[in-house]
Amino acid sequence: MDTEHAETGTPEETKCAEKSGGNIPCSFVVGLGASAGGLEALVEFFSHAPPDTGMSFVVVQHLSPDYKSLMDELLARHTEMEIIKVSDGITLLPDRIYLLPPKKNLTIFNRQLLLSDSASHTGLNLPIDFFFRSLAEDQEDRAIGIILSGTGSDGTRGIQAIKKAGGMTLVQNEESAKFDGMPRSAVATGLVDYIIRPAEMPKAMLAYARHPVISGVEDRSRIFSHYETDLTKLIAMLRSRTKVDFSFYKTATIQRRIERRMGITGTANLGEYLQYTKDYPEEVDALYRDLLIGVTRFYRDKDEFNYLREKIIPVIFENCRKDKIVRVWVVGCSSGEEAFTIAILLYDYMVSQKKYYEIKVFATDIDKDAIIKAGQGIYPDGIAGDLDAVLLEKYFDKISEGFRVKRHIRELVIFARQNILRDPPFTKIDLITCRNLLIYLQSNLQKDVMGLFHFALKDRGYLFLGTSETVGDAADYFVPADRTVKVFLHKGRGIPPVRRIPHPAISPKNRYVPAGSSPHSPCDSPGKIIERLENYYQEIINHLIPACAVVSEKGVLSETFGNPDHFLKTHPGKADLNISRMVAPNMALAISTGIRNAVKDRKKIAFPDIRSEFPEGQRHVRMKIVPLKPRTEEQKLLITFEEIYAEAANNETAYCLEERSDQHILDLQNEIQLTKESLQAANEELQSSNEELQATNEELLASNEELQSTNEELNSVNEELNTVNAEYQSKIQELIELNTDMDNLFHSTDIGIIFLDDKLRIRKFTPAVTQEINLLQQDIGRPFSDLSIPMLSDVQRIIREALIQGEKSEQTILSPNKQWYLLRIHPYTDEQQKFRGVVISIVNITKQKHAEIALERQVEVLQQVLETSPAAQLMTDREGKIIFFNLPAAELLTDSLGQIKDKSFDSQGLDICDLDGNPISIHQGPLAKILGKKEKVGNYVMKLQKPDRQEVILSVSGNPIFNEKGDVDRAVFKLEKLAHKTIKREDG
Repeated sequence: MDTEHAETGTPEETKCAEKSGGNIPCSFVVGLGASAGGLEALVEFFSHAPPDTGMSFVVVQHLSPDYKSLMDELLARHTEMEIIKVSDGITLLPDRIYLLPPKKNLTIFNRQLLLSDSASHTGLNLPIDFFFRSLAEDQEDRAIGIILSGTGSDGTRGIQAIKKAGGMTLVQNEESAKFDGMPRSAVATGLVDYIIRPAEMPKAMLAYARHPVISGVEDRSRIFSHYETDLTKLIAMLRSRTKVDFSFYKTATIQRRIERRMGITGTANLGEYLQYTKDYPEEVDALYRDLLIGVTRFYRDKDEFNYLREKIIPVIFENCRKDKIVRVWVVGCSSGEEAFTIAILLYDYMVSQKKYYEIKVFATDIDKDAIIKAGQGIYPDGIAGDLDAVLLEKYFDKISEGFRVKRHIRELVIFARQNILRDPPFTKIDLITCRNLLIYLQSNLQKDVMGLFHFALKDRGYLFLGTSETVGDAADYFVPADRTVKVFLHKGRGIPPVRRIPHPAISPKNRYVPAGSSPHSPCDSPGKIIERLENYYQEIINHLIPACAVVSEKGVLSETFGNPDHFLKTHPGKADLNISRMVAPNMALAISTGIRNAVKDRKKIAFPDIRSEFPEGQRHVRMKIVPLKPRTEEQKLLITFEEIYAEAANNETAYCLEERSDQHILDLQNEIQLTKESLQAANEELQSSNEELQATNEELLASNEELQSTNEELNSVNEELNTVNAEYQSKIQELIELNTDMDNLFHSTDIGIIFLDDKLRIRKFTPAVTQEINLLQQDIGRPFSDLSIPMLSDVQRIIREALIQGEKSEQTILSPNKQWYLLRIHPYTDEQQKFRGVVISIVNITKQKHAEIALERQVEVLQQVLETSPAAQLMTDREGKIIFFNLPAAELLTDSLGQIKDKSFDSQGLDICDLDGNPISIHQGPLAKILGKKEKVGNYVMKLQKPDRQEVILSVSGNPIFNEKGDVDRAVFKLEKLAHKTIKREDG
């Protein structure tokens, strides 16, 4: 198990200003990752998402750099939420949808969205992983990650980060996804909370966000204090089903993971959740996976790995210069990224220095599924963001699922399931990496684990811990290699592990010490206790077994037991650990022959009686050579020596040096000759084959590089094309609907319309045009000037002016069929307001024209009647201006006909006054009465002073003329002379 950081307890909840649903204290941020086929999924999701969830939605999609996305227009038809295209530094607000612009990557910091250029050194751009990781870091348990339809594996690493931070993850099920690459890759992690259709996701999110525990309404400490027994039962159920005892884990870690599962399952308290696990046993597995979330990645904490590469690994190789074996133990390896990182670092250094060692990386974890996945060595495309392009190309193969670690690197790593608290450790280790595992264990268990590391490491070995971890009480055995990194140098000698005593369970009530159980003094340190036990073990071994030695298949001595001093002797000078040179000559030949036969036949070889000369005289030795099982990285053999007395020796079975030597030499000569001949033939064949393979290999490498580069580019282009295609399909559907609407409009309108392009060729026309103009479908594309249209023969010039100058015109024309039409000509403009053609509309106004002619005739008749009437009559408009008068009226009012035209029917225009000589204005005269009451006026008496010094007393009667709105538009007056007299005026 591997993790990013420790959970030390429930963080203080931050209360936001906006609340939604009645009990969501701080709005969640929902990241939606989509690629090919994602448009349909997004439409389905937002069609079922309420507009007032209180959440902020950020859509991250694979977009072509040169493509103008129509996503905002397409989504706007299916949601009431405001849709915003992200600008750099914009702050997230609830109930809004934010869209990633093309050519950009997106991160979030303090709820602000930050844009960056989407340049990638590997050629792979993974915007979903890029955003989801920052979302997990910024929002933690307030993050929700959703993976929708798409190809590839983008988003897989991102949802791992969100799940580790305590957030929620949802993935579209493969059945509903148009492209299932991204959903399938995400589901394969085993970290997905819901695998459902997009339409069901909003309901699941709201149920989770409004859960009392998740929303912070319920007091978390009260939940576990009231249900302590249920918590113990739950841990016992986990141990029974998974064989892992979580009693040793920190209480806060377990509580946080259980709270999250309660939110997912919708259970109100711990008692209900316990019953839920009994009803649905697969929930226990889900909780187990949550507790063992192992989020790791290649070269995590790059500064520390760089320090490891530059400062520590060269020292490790130097320390192993003698036996040429480098052993590393990666504890809590999770899905294997860190183990392969270490293997790559070791292999890369070894090749660069041309120092060929045997490298073994033991990678262990308690999670069986993680070990199986790690052994495959297959990782999604997202690792391209963690690895340098050179390393990615050098140590990984590109496959359909993503990337696979090359075979020669995979062979360096041995993955195994191991419970560090129960199972025995590895030994003689040069480097142990245990990063971010100890922080989840209680302090007493951390001491035990450090004791194991102390035993497993070689002298001058190294321990590599996580950024939040320390060696604690084991400081006597470990020295910091550097104060800025968590690498420690082991300075004590290795000791065997003590028997692990079961630790108390998670509940403080269970912590007790049996009476009288104090085997060691409280002043003894754990190291002294273990060292004392080691001495006990060594004494027991020496007294119970005969002299024996463990050697390699080359005869190199590695360990001894019992008392081998009587059989093994060292020689002055440079130390030589080959056992054949440490025993008597007669025994040396037997040992070398026995080792060779034991390795070859894989069975025990016994020498019942070997007579050998020792300084103290001839002795008889019974010797056995046994291959050790199981085989480790190199075959080991156990050689036992047992002295027998001369009385018990059988001379017939005694090992004879001379006889055996001759036969042994003969066998060796024959074997050498045969080997030489075979090697010579094989060498010639290999040289020939090698030259051919070398040439072929170079060609294949070049072709592979080109194909891999091309394949990556094609995959990227294919995703972008699928995204563009989906939007275009939606836009085409809109255009089909719009075109259908236009067709129906064309066929239903009575207005004739002709569309001309910029070359004045016919583009389209409405059926109504054919009533007067003989146009056919095959005329589309013909120049308009080629058609003989009598009724439009005089408008060619106007049409050209409309195209060139953009001028509109309107006129009335009469067709050969005696039909009147209103002809309108105006320019056709595009979205940039440029003239791209002409639109000619022809409206039949025959009825209106006939009505207008009839009206004009009525007016003419009226004028004739008024003009021939003997009575004085005139007509005014609403302002009182005289617009018509007959001859009697002109003679009555003035001496000249021209003097009355356009005059006002008031005192200023005609010198009208009342009988007392006071001027009469329009607002007081008969016109005002007609306008006010909207009815006729009769016998209105006034006095008129004519230019010829006559005063005329008039009686005026008036009738209103109404317009179509029912308002008085004009007035007709009849004037009658009652009396007149001539007056004398004084000039000047």
